[in-house]
Amino acid sequence: MSRLFLDVGAHTGQTVDAVRDPIFAFDRIVCFEPARRSQEVLARIADGRVQVEPFGLWKETCEREIFEPGRKGASIFSDKNRIDAAAKEVCRLVRASDWFRDNVREGDAVFLKLNCEGCECDVVEDLLDSGEFRKVASALIFLDVEKIPSQVHRAAELRERLRQEGSHRGRFATEFSGGSHRRRIHAWLDDAGARAGSPSARVRQWGYETRRCMISAANGTLDAGLLALLRKAVPGGLYSRLQSAWRRAQGRRA
Repeated sequence: MSRLFLDVGAHTGQTVDAVRDPIFAFDRIVCFEPARRSQEVLARIADGRVQVEPFGLWKETCEREIFEPGRKGASIFSDKNRIDAAAKEVCRLVRASDWFRDNVREGDAVFLKLNCEGCECDVVEDLLDSGEFRKVASALIFLDVEKIPSQVHRAAELRERLRQEGSHRGRFATEFSGGSHRRRIHAWLDDAGARAGSPSARVRQWGYETRRCMISAANGTLDAGLLALLRKAVPGGLYSRLQSAWRRAQGRRA
């Protein structure tokens, strides 16, 4: 059995950064991204578990125009709020249930994030209709259809469909908060029971977070509040190094 994270609408890896944390112990992290510019950024992630699929998931396999490719809100729907329909690129889409059937085994632990700017309802409905949704341990759904006049009605329809199916595996992003995308992803995964509890996973996670903080401190992007919390979590000598690096970076930015 494998632990899989499926990132549908990976953009440039904001979610990947959150789920690479060793505490979740994912065996594979699969990024679905149809825009070429974003694929190039994802390909530079130095983690052997990360697999970039150069297409998006949808209800059918085809080629379609995507508007504002490479931008955070890129969509196949031209009437999405604040989108430039003149900026477009032909991208590949693959039927979600076909990909699941060919790539996800029975017994795999699958965590699915859907932030695909209007395609989320089609993907979930396709997985439900085909029976492939049973392979999903938990799904985090960003209801971007609410930003698209032609699709906005589907948000309520999807909520009702999941309610009628009696499925508690479909969760919505609005259920989780935390102040940042990373913390929202972690809150969902914690709620879904994805955290690995072994001592070795905790040690690897501590090292991973420490390296992240050192890099952030050197870049001047380490939040002062997080720095204060770290004082309780890391050895005094390491904390002093983090604090000094952070102060130097703040001085450079002044």
